[in-house]
Amino acid sequence: MSTSPKGGFHVIIVGAGLCGLLIAQGLKKHGISFSIYEKESTAGRSRDWGMAYFWSADYLPYLLPEHLVRRLPEVQVDPFYKAQPVESMTVTNGLDGSAIKVVPSPGGRRVGRKAIRKLFAEHIDIQYDHKLADISYPSKDNVVATFDDGTTAVGSILIGSDGGGSAVRRSLLGPLAEPKRLPLYMVNFNARYRNPEHAIFIRSGLRHFVDHGVHPKGMFFLMTLQSVPDPMKPETWSFQITITWPPEMSPNKDSPEPPHTLKDLQELTKDWHSPKREALEWLGDAEAIVTDGFFGQNGEHSTTAGFDTDADPWQVVIPSDRVSVWIPEPWDNYDGRTTLVGDAAHAMTFHRGQGLNNCIRDAREVVTRMVRHVDGEISLSDAVAEYESEMLDRGAAEVRTSMEQSLKCHNWETFQDSPVMKIGGNPIRAVENEDWKKVLAEQAQAA
Repeated sequence: MSTSPKGGFHVIIVGAGLCGLLIAQGLKKHGISFSIYEKESTAGRSRDWGMAYFWSADYLPYLLPEHLVRRLPEVQVDPFYKAQPVESMTVTNGLDGSAIKVVPSPGGRRVGRKAIRKLFAEHIDIQYDHKLADISYPSKDNVVATFDDGTTAVGSILIGSDGGGSAVRRSLLGPLAEPKRLPLYMVNFNARYRNPEHAIFIRSGLRHFVDHGVHPKGMFFLMTLQSVPDPMKPETWSFQITITWPPEMSPNKDSPEPPHTLKDLQELTKDWHSPKREALEWLGDAEAIVTDGFFGQNGEHSTTAGFDTDADPWQVVIPSDRVSVWIPEPWDNYDGRTTLVGDAAHAMTFHRGQGLNNCIRDAREVVTRMVRHVDGEISLSDAVAEYESEMLDRGAAEVRTSMEQSLKCHNWETFQDSPVMKIGGNPIRAVENEDWKKVLAEQAQAA
């Protein structure tokens, strides 16, 4: 097969999340034609939460234009914080607050999802309100995406970056594409405090980069800053609260299933150390809007649509999420004309903080191979096969490891033998980051 791309090589990206946008920026930077489609409306307000990247930091300059790389500090949850060369992921005992493990994380940054998505979308022409309906392959050289409004897009390759409930994945694998739900309950929401002293107290007790606790009774609680609009006005600060627990721990024995109320969460956290206990207690009797379900029927992503927390910053919206995974397995990529990236390719849990890292690596691996194809070094089918071989091995290993962490951190005895306690936030597969190579070498020597 010829390695030279056909004239008019074009990439279709389905899904304008972080991975899709990074690929779009990378293709644009390297002069490769693309179009990107998103099912959400520009008028919609998606949920916000914090995310961390660390070992993947060195990949971003390859994908982003220099002016966006310089602006990455703007999307930190606290844009006024000067990030350190080596941040630390801290695991605490939820009962007494003592540090159980401190993991060095070179290049670590904690960013807001909405802020970084907005940055990555700059100067990218996103086609909103385009929900994928069908994928077809009318000839050996192209792929056609049909959307539910009847419009179509024709390209040389379609990349599915449409999240954990991926429609592209379902088109490739049918029932095998459905995520697996783990036996855990979860809430993930943001909160502000009208009393500035409360905000100051809570912030003073949190580590900056990653601060999560595991309680001996078998419960996980992550709390970090989510946004700092004005460092001089604590009442404007918002905090991310993420809690997971096994069903048998639900305080409402008469109605243990989601959705869970603010009162339920206050009962669950009344024996946690400061400031996590106060973080729920000081929300008082706030009238919280409780929603049920992050992934609805057929994996559709349901946001807190209709609840504009930007317009009403004191509104507490508590979605009862699901903890789900999808372990990647090979699919028919139609001779290199369709592939998957990010959560669409390997939906993992967050308890080890690897989702965004692997998303960034996927984007780098895909763009690198598209550049090689356009330069005539490799056929499209071989380029995609190379990417999928590396990604499937890495992705499956990380999904399994993250799932193991999620299950073990809800039992104090098994938590001591969990991946975070043994390898921290280390990547499962080798990376090019020199600082991380040093960390891994030091850990291997100590072992």
